Amino acid sequence: APRAAKKAAATMAFWVTDGPNAATGERATLPEQDVNKIHMLDTIEEYEARVLEGSNDSGDSGVVRVVKIAAPWCRSCKASKRKVEKIVEKYSDVEFYELDYGQHGDYCSSELGVDVLPHFEIFVGLEGRKESFSCGWNQIYTKLDPAINRYRGIGSSDSENDASA
Repeated sequence: APRAAKKAAATMAFWVTDGPNAATGERATLPEQDVNKIHMLDTIEEYEARVLEGSNDSGDSGVVRVVKIAAPWCRSCKASKRKVEKIVEKYSDVEFYELDYGQHGDYCSSELGVDVLPHFEIFVGLEGRKESFSCGWNQIYTKLDPAINRYRGIGSSDSENDASA
């Protein structure tokens, strides 16, 4: 039981049961890691600026950006979460974003053509959207992972050499 408790405390928010905040029952969370992570897009304007217009964290106009469109009530979205997190950890040179379908469903359906969740979009630099597809939890490694690899290195001299080989 202690091992399970440590694992739970390391992966999610928890209620403070001792220390200075115990009396107030204040909820505490573990700090987020600054390593590669999924950036939540709170507004459509933020989605358009960071993803569509290529205004990214690195300042590199050739960076690959992956957007996961999911909803809190979607079972497949929940089931795919850990697999997506493993892919995020794998690619430090790729930017990952998430757009909440629950909050922005009308936009996602009408403007992005999303009809099945979870849905993924892959963008490269200022070239725009390269791929857009739905991908269930059992297809994360066979569909999303290869799709990301197809676009890594686009715009560099190495990718031209790879293409001619």
